[in-house]
Parts: sequence; C-alpha cells; structure tokens
Amino acid sequence: MWSRQRSKRTTHVIVLAARSVKPVRKYCSLAALTMMLFQVGGARGVLAAETHQPSAAFNAKVEIDIEDGEIEVMSSFTLGAGNNGLDLAKETVGLQLSGGSEAYSVTLPAGSFKKDRSGEFKFQGTINGVKMITAIRPLRAGTYEFEVETEGANLKGFSNPVTLTLIIGDDAGSRTMKAEIE
Repeated sequence: MWSRQRSKRTTHVIVLAARSVKPVRKYCSLAALTMMLFQVGGARGVLAAETHQPSAAFNAKVEIDIEDGEIEVMSSFTLGAGNNGLDLAKETVGLQLSGGSEAYSVTLPAGSFKKDRSGEFKFQGTINGVKMITAIRPLRAGTYEFEVETEGANLKGFSNPVTLTLIIGDDAGSRTMKAEIE
C-alpha cells in the first residue's frame, strides 16, 4: 500500500516597485536576451571583446595637413610572438588616427592590396570620398613598413598628441606621438 504525503511548500514572492516602468522593461529585456543567448551558446561570442595580437614593435611618424585633408603615415612594425603572419588577400587593414576632438578611421577590405614584382603590397583608390595611396613592404622575417597618404579627409579639430592604430587581420599596433600638424 502506497501512501502519499503532501508536503506544504511556502512560496515567497518578492515584489520590487520602480518609480518608472522604463528601467524595469530594460532590465527584463536584457535579462531575457542574456538567457536566450546562453541557451543557444551565443553569449560568449556576444560578450567577448575582439582580441588582436599586439605588435612586438611599432614605430610611426605622422604628418597632418588639416586644410587639404592630407594624412601621411610612415610606420614600421614587427609582428608579435605567436602571430599567424599577414595574409592581405584574406585580412582587412584598418587605420585609426585620433587627436584632440577628432578621429579618422578607414578599413580596407580583404583583397584590396595587390602584390607587385618586388613583393610590396599596394592599394590606390578612394574609400568614403578619401583618396588613398597605401603600401605594405616586407623587410625581414616578421618586420614590415606601412605607408599611407590620404587626400580629402575631414581633419578639422585634430591636435597633438595623436594616437595611431594599425590593425591588419588579427595583428595590431598602436602608438601615441606628436604629429607634424599644419
């Protein structure tokens, strides 16, 4: 003979009262989205920051002509330990320059650079209305030169110090320096 015992459960409900409905809606929406992402395994990718392999060395000289919208960058960099090399056919190239109240950034799509007979990679064209001449030169194992000249960029508001960041695929280098500004 089976006997069933009923246990009494006490349920406690906590009610939070908010002065406005907006914060409650935002919290509930964020909590629901987070739970859904964890259920499908996507939260790790959404919440993780993109990481780049830092350069072992990164040096640069920057000249800015505000009136003509010209930026000239000459830099050299050495890939960091554990890098997977550069593959300009498959990797984007990003340039970010900031200083004062202004910032300029551009991304060249993968495959934009063409290799010439000397082994130098070159891009010449217009992106977002800005004319660009760009070159990446391999020097020795893991060391490269990067050069870019722009014309027509909106550079009003730039002042020293400036920070230059170069991102090629998953490799990145950054340096803050005093630029020559006209």
